[in-house]
Formats: sequence, C-alpha cells, structure tokens
Amino acid sequence: MAVRKMPSRVIRTHPSHPHNTADWNGAGRKGLSAALVALTFCLCLVSVRWATPAAAGTTDPASATTPAAGGTVQRAIKPSPPLAIPAVDKDKRARSGGSVAATDGNSFMEVNNAGQLVWWIRPSIGEGFQRRVVGEGWGTARLITSLGRGDFLEVKRDGRLSNWIWNGQMFVEHHRGTGWGNVRLIAGLTPLAFLAVRTDGALIWWKWGNGGFFPHKQIGNGWGTARLLAGLGEHNGEPRIMEVKTNGLLSQWLWINGLPYEYNKGQGWGTARLIAGLTLSTGPHWDSFMEVKADGRLSEWSLTSSGTSEINRGSGWGNARLIG
Repeated sequence: MAVRKMPSRVIRTHPSHPHNTADWNGAGRKGLSAALVALTFCLCLVSVRWATPAAAGTTDPASATTPAAGGTVQRAIKPSPPLAIPAVDKDKRARSGGSVAATDGNSFMEVNNAGQLVWWIRPSIGEGFQRRVVGEGWGTARLITSLGRGDFLEVKRDGRLSNWIWNGQMFVEHHRGTGWGNVRLIAGLTPLAFLAVRTDGALIWWKWGNGGFFPHKQIGNGWGTARLLAGLGEHNGEPRIMEVKTNGLLSQWLWINGLPYEYNKGQGWGTARLIAGLTLSTGPHWDSFMEVKADGRLSEWSLTSSGTSEINRGSGWGNARLIG
C-alpha cells in the first residue's frame, strides 16, 4: 500500500541512513494506529485522494519530430564542434540494470526562453560546466528531467511524453506515451526509472520495461505542496529525491524497505526557481543537485553528514525556463 506524505511530522534519527546525523520524518510509517489513520482520513478527505496509477501515459515507441508554437519545428541539432560522447544504448543499460544514477554528476539539460535546448557538461567533478546548444524550437517543452548522461525525458504541452537519447552526434526523440497533461513534476532516478507527481497529489514510480515506461507503483499521495522536485538516483533499488515545498522548506526523501523517510535539509528555499538532480552513484558527492535562484544565480549543492554545501556556479540564469 502506498504511504501518504503527512503534513505534520515527528523528527528523529534513522540509524540506517548513510548520513545518520540528518533529521528524518517517520510520520508516514505503517506503525500508525488504526485510530490515527481514521482521524487523518477524515481531516484530509476533502483535499487528498487516491487515483489510478496508470492514468498518465501509455507506451508508444515511435519516433518523430514535433511542431512547436508559431510553426517552429522542435528539433535536435548537432553541436559545433562535435562532442566526443559515445552513443547511449538504452537496451544495454536495461540489461545491466541501469546502474548509472541520475546524470553521472557531470551534466544537466536546460531549455531557455529562446527555445534552445542546452546540454551543460563538465569533464570531471569540481570543474565548471561548458555550454553546448543541442536543440531548437523547444517552446513546447513543459517538463524535462535527466535519466542519465545523454538520456532525458520531456513532457510536452500537449501531454506527450518523449525520451531523447544521444546517438553519438545528436539527440534522437522516442515517443513514450500520451496523456501526461495531469503530471506537474517529474524527477529522473536512473536511465530506467523516474518519479512523477500528478495534479491530484499522487506520487508515481515509473520503470522501464518491454521498450517503454510503465507505472511500477504509487508510493505516496498528498504531494500537492511539492513545488520543485529533483532525483538523486536509487539506493538499494529504492528512490531518493529532493523536494522544495510551497512553504520554502527543503527535504530529502528516501524509501527504505518500501517506507518513506523525510530528512529536513533547511528552510528559506522560497527563492529557488528551478532544481535538477546531479547525482553520482558513488563517491564524496553522493547527493548533489543544481539550483537556479530567483535572482539568476546558479548553485551546486551537495548533501553531507553535517548539512549542505553550496558552490556558486555562475550568474545570469534568468533566461533559463527549465532544467533537468
């Protein structure tokens, strides 16, 4: 049974968390008494409801270009000079279990207000990012999130879901379904998994299988207060994400043995405009993500056992419309 994210919470320390000094939220655990569950249901009946996980998205492996607003054609272009990055083999990743988490720590995608698709890449951890334009006519993109280096998802304004995959020279579009108009947030976890928050507050875990994505399970509801979401990969095969709430709180969420735990990571995040996961599967930067602030600054955040660490990565990001 999926567990609802509770609005009130008790903060404790969970010994099995890799950063065991962090705060965690056990309010969603199955140990709630029957009386408390009944009371919560009565109080939240008006604002929270369950829905069918399969409502958003169907599998359609076809590939094509997409007309954008004003007659502009959404398309990928070859970067100049060319990038020496190997083609992505989705099937090979599926056979290997998709061990690469999020974006490998060294890249993320941006759609700017000019309709350009930009791939931000750096040679190694600790260095700055280099800008490469890899697409035009992206005014119809509503949501994006990276699944891996050279592998990202796009939800279009007309409700279609596309998976863009690097072929060694440019990105190629693969349609993955329709009916995604009721999804308002997505967060990539691995090349084979991502999370989606629907407009009804349901949190759905999607996985890759048989050439497309399918709704693996609903793992929460009551996520209407989530404003921003970023994937941090998976740990022991379970999701790890960052959430910025409408009240400005920053939370890290982990699922352990199927149960959700919330770790309070700070407040004052009302000025965060965009976030995107930037996670390594191993190493000192286990949990990291990018933030575009309301004043146009770009920051890289890393989570540590003692809190968070921020590195300024530039300014002038007021033109960024989406990152992922």
